[in-house]
Amino acid sequence: MFGRLADVVRRRPAATALVVLLLSAALAGMATQAVTVDAAEVDNETTRVLDELEAEFGEQRSVLQIVVSVDGDVRSVPAWRASRAIQQAIRADELADTLADDAAPPAIVSFLAGVEQAEPADDVEVRERREQAIAQAPPEQRRMLDGLLADTDPPGSGLLLVFQDTTGLGPDEALAQQRALAELVAEVPVPDGVSVEPFSFELMLTGQDIGPEIARLFSTALAVILVVLAVVYWLRPQAGQRWRIGRRTAADVGLTLVVIVLAVVWMQGIGVLLGPDYLGLIGYFSPQTDIVPILLVGLGVDFGIHLLARYRDEVGGSGAPGSSYRRAAATIGVTLAVASGATAIGFLTNLTSPVDFLRTLGVLAAVGIVAAFVLTLTFLPAVRVLLDGRAASRGRLPREALASQSRRGLLRAARHTAWLAERAPVPTLLVALGLAVVGGYGFTQLDTRFEFTDFVSQDEPMLATYERLVDEFDGGFEETTSVRLAGDLDRQPVEEALAASLPRATALPAVDAVQEQQLRADLGRVVLQTDAGLAGAEQLAADLREAFTPVRDLGVQVTPASQEIAQAEVSDAIEDTQLRSLVTALLAAMALLVVYYWLTERRPLLGVLTLLPVGLVLAWTFGTMAATGIPLNPVTATLAALSIGIAVPFMLHVASRFVEERRAADGVVPALRRTAERTGGALVGSALTTAIGFGVLTTSTLVPFEQLGYVIVFVIGFSLVAAVLVLPSLLVLQERWGRATRHPAPGDTFRLNQNIAPR
Repeated sequence: MFGRLADVVRRRPAATALVVLLLSAALAGMATQAVTVDAAEVDNETTRVLDELEAEFGEQRSVLQIVVSVDGDVRSVPAWRASRAIQQAIRADELADTLADDAAPPAIVSFLAGVEQAEPADDVEVRERREQAIAQAPPEQRRMLDGLLADTDPPGSGLLLVFQDTTGLGPDEALAQQRALAELVAEVPVPDGVSVEPFSFELMLTGQDIGPEIARLFSTALAVILVVLAVVYWLRPQAGQRWRIGRRTAADVGLTLVVIVLAVVWMQGIGVLLGPDYLGLIGYFSPQTDIVPILLVGLGVDFGIHLLARYRDEVGGSGAPGSSYRRAAATIGVTLAVASGATAIGFLTNLTSPVDFLRTLGVLAAVGIVAAFVLTLTFLPAVRVLLDGRAASRGRLPREALASQSRRGLLRAARHTAWLAERAPVPTLLVALGLAVVGGYGFTQLDTRFEFTDFVSQDEPMLATYERLVDEFDGGFEETTSVRLAGDLDRQPVEEALAASLPRATALPAVDAVQEQQLRADLGRVVLQTDAGLAGAEQLAADLREAFTPVRDLGVQVTPASQEIAQAEVSDAIEDTQLRSLVTALLAAMALLVVYYWLTERRPLLGVLTLLPVGLVLAWTFGTMAATGIPLNPVTATLAALSIGIAVPFMLHVASRFVEERRAADGVVPALRRTAERTGGALVGSALTTAIGFGVLTTSTLVPFEQLGYVIVFVIGFSLVAAVLVLPSLLVLQERWGRATRHPAPGDTFRLNQNIAPR
C-alpha cells in the first residue's frame, strides 16, 4: 500500500503537491467558520441540575465581594472611612437602582456592621461598637458577620458584600452590571494605607483571554524548534558544498514546518465539519482546545525527522530520489502509520473524560496527528523529490554528504547505547521494573484536583484576591448551594417538612444562611449561602441530603447542587476514569502492534515486547509526578494519550529497524548496534524537538499547561531511555529465548556477548 502511494508521489510529485494545497485551501475555508466558546465548565448531572434551576427560576441576585485591607487591624478608623466612602459612592450612583434592597441580607453588608452611623473617635471605639452590634444580632446573622473579618490575628482585612438584583437579566447583562459596579468601587478614593479589591468569581473567569497566551506558546515553540531542526538536518559539507548544504537544510526545515502548519489547518477545517454546525460529533472550539496546535508541533515534527533521515540514507546510496523515496516509504512509512494510529488511539481515550472540552480536544488532536502523517507522506516527499530530481539532473545532488550522515559523531555515540543490552539485559530490566514499582506506588499517592481557577492566568490580578479570600475568609461569600426539590410539592405535609428541614440545614457548619426559597407545583429551589469550598463540597452534599430527610420521606427528590460540588465530582471522575483510560489505551495500542507485527513479520509477540516499555514509561512518569507534587487534573489527565503518542513511536522505530537489521546481520549484537547507530540520531533529534515543543508549555501562566509541560518532558526523557536501554534488552532476551527453544546447533554463530564489529 505504501509502495503504491510512494509510486504516485514520485511519478507525479507536482500534481501531488498541488492536490494537497488545493485540499488545504478548501479546509482553510472551513476553518474560518470555527466558533470558539468558553468551555471550561463541566457537563455532569450536577451542572445540568443547576442549568435547569436557572432556566426555571433565573438568578435573582449576584454578589460583589470587596476586600478592604490595612497594615494592621482592619477594625480601624481609616478602614471605617474607606467602607463608608464605598457605600456612599454606590448609593449616589445610578447603579444604586440595581441593588437588591428588598431582600435579606441587606443590599450592602459591611465587616463593620453596626459602626456605620457615626464616625468613631478611635480604633478602640470601632472594635467596641462592632462587638456590641454582633452581640445584638440574631444568631443566624452572627456567624455571617463574624466571617466578614479575616481569619488572622489581628484581622488585616474585611469584606463588604454588595448584592445586586439580577431578576430578568441574562448572564451577559448581569455580568455587565456587576463589572460596572466593580469599576465604580475601584475608583473610589480611600485613605492612605487602605487598599480596596473588588472581586467576583465570574468577573475573574471572564476578564482574561488565554488566546494571546496560546499564540505566544505556539510561536515560541515553532521558533525554537526551527533552530533545533536546523541542527538535526545539517549535513557535513564536502569541499565547496557549504552553501548547497545550507540551502538544503533550510529547505528541509521549511518543509517540515509547512507540514505542521498545514496539519493545523486540516485539523481546524475537519474540526468544523465534525462540530455542532455540521455533523455534531464534537463540541465547539474553546480557548482550552487551542493547545492542540502546540501538541501537533511537538508530535508531528517527528514524522518529518524520521522520514527524511531514512530518505537521506537511501538517496545517499543510490542517487535516485524517486526510487529512494519509494524504499523509504515502504519501510519507515509503515512504522509512521502504526505510530500515528497508536497516537490517535491514545488521544481518543479522552472521549471518556467528564470534561467536555477535553473530549473535543482528544478528537481534534487525533485528527491533527493523522493529518500530519498524511502530509508527511505526500506533500513533504513530493516537494523534496522535485528539488532532488532537479539537483540530480544537474549533477548537484550532495550524495556523499547524505551518505555520511550516519557517520556523524552523535550517531556513532548512539551505537554505544547497546552496551547494557549486550552485556547485562537482565539487570537492566530488573532495575527498570524496580523503578516502575516505585512509580506505581506514586500513582496511588497522586492528588486529583479540578478547579475552574486552574484556567485563570497567573497574571490575572483577581486571582491573588481569590487566593486571599480562600486563605483568610474560607473562600468568601460568593459560594451558594442550591437544593433542588422535585415531586408533588403543593401539599401541606411538604410545606411542614420543608419548614422542619431548613433549621437542620442552617445548623450545618458549612451553611451560613438561607438566601431564598422558590416553590412551584412540581419543582422547587432552596438557595443557601455556604462556605464548604471544594474540599468540603461532597460532604456538604451528603449533609444536605440528610438535613432534608423529612422532605425526602414524603417522596420528594432532593438534589444539592453547586459549582463546587460539580468540580468535586469531576475530580472523582478523573480519578476513576484515569486508570480505565490508561488500560484501554495500552490494550488498544498493543492490539494494533500485535496485528501489525503478525501481518508483517509473523511475530505477534514482538508487538507485546514493543509496548511493554511504554508501561514502564507511564509508571516512571507517575512516580515523578508524585515526587514533584504535580496533580492529576483535566489537562495532566491526558497523560495516557500523550505517553502513548510519544513513547510508542520511539519503541516502534527501534523495534522495526532491529527486525530489518536482523535479517542482514550475522548475529543479534551486530543488528543491535546497527539499529542504535542508524536510529539513534533520529531518536535524539525527535526527543529534542518534542521536548522543546512541549517544554515551552512550562513557561505558561496557566497552571495546568505549565504542569503538562513538565510532565511531557518527563515522558520524553523516559521514552528515550526505555527505547535505547530497556527495549534492546527485551529484544536480546527474546532472541536468546527463541534460540534456546529452537535447540541451536553447536556451530551456531550466535553468541550473545561476542564482540562482532558491525558491517
